[in-house]
Amino acid sequence: MIFHDVPLTCINQSAIQYHVPATMILSVIKTENGRNGLRVKNTNGTYDLGVMQINTSWLPTLQKKGITEDQIRSNPCVNVHVGTWILAQGIANSEGWKGVGNYHSYTPKHNMVYREKIKNKYIQYVSILEAVA
Repeated sequence: MIFHDVPLTCINQSAIQYHVPATMILSVIKTENGRNGLRVKNTNGTYDLGVMQINTSWLPTLQKKGITEDQIRSNPCVNVHVGTWILAQGIANSEGWKGVGNYHSYTPKHNMVYREKIKNKYIQYVSILEAVA
């Protein structure tokens, strides 16, 4: 099965490796609304890449790990793996939903708006899964 250009096995593997609920990863993917191969310019001159719209400000850190911009932009499994790693760091550095908002921004007002979007999407997905279980 595929979700937004990403095999569900990639999402599940990232969820297990980084201890982030798969429904949380799905919520970020849906909210970011990226696509495989996508490169979107931001007003600050950076770009957001691929399915999870990973900001190019992460490239210096990722390149030290052997991960290239092309891999992030064009390989949906690499993109989700990296995006989930970033999400897990944000969650580890803050409590509750604020940590989820860190994926998008550490600036309080942007963080709050983003985490509410993710929270609403997450609640929606959990409800759907509970209804079919």
